[in-house]
Amino acid sequence: MRKACFTFLVVLFFGCNNDDQTAPKNDYSSFLQKTLPQFSGTINNAPFLWEFNVGTYQMSYSYLFPNGDANDPNRLLDFVLNQEDGNNQFVITAPIYDTSSTTDFNKVFGLGLKNLGDSDENFHIRIRRNNVTYQICNSSANYKIEVLKTEEIVIENSNEKVLKVWFKIDNIELNNCDSDVNYSFNDGLLLAHFSGYKS
Repeated sequence: MRKACFTFLVVLFFGCNNDDQTAPKNDYSSFLQKTLPQFSGTINNAPFLWEFNVGTYQMSYSYLFPNGDANDPNRLLDFVLNQEDGNNQFVITAPIYDTSSTTDFNKVFGLGLKNLGDSDENFHIRIRRNNVTYQICNSSANYKIEVLKTEEIVIENSNEKVLKVWFKIDNIELNNCDSDVNYSFNDGLLLAHFSGYKS
């Protein structure tokens, strides 16, 4: 299972939800023009759209040192979109990689398909919807997540660099890890923010 020892930075923002909408299927050109962090998809054909804005949603991003050494360039990056009442939450964690290596950075965030599973070598997602948590519980599972676009921005008044990443996630089976019941997740589109992606 995924684990890490030390969190270096967490940044919180507040926003709103638009819970019962979905982005048009396969309309990636429209999605790639989006600027607000968001996550949409279907679980067992039930659609949803969570979008950062002023209101009831917040987002956070952080990076962790899995070896507990702040001088170690190997990092684990998280992005969270969270409803304030705690009923709905989305978390994506990037694979551990050497943030001082351009090659390793491109392996993780370069355009194209990446591995999605339950290990520190893969992207990993966790969804809590209506207070039920879904994730990939099978350590041998090997799904795909696609990086569609990336953009580096500088946060106004802070000079902090943030990496915006547009992802596509489709055709995966999720589980609450306490039963044998699987849930089908499809049509996933995610715009996430990451910090600490380069050292």
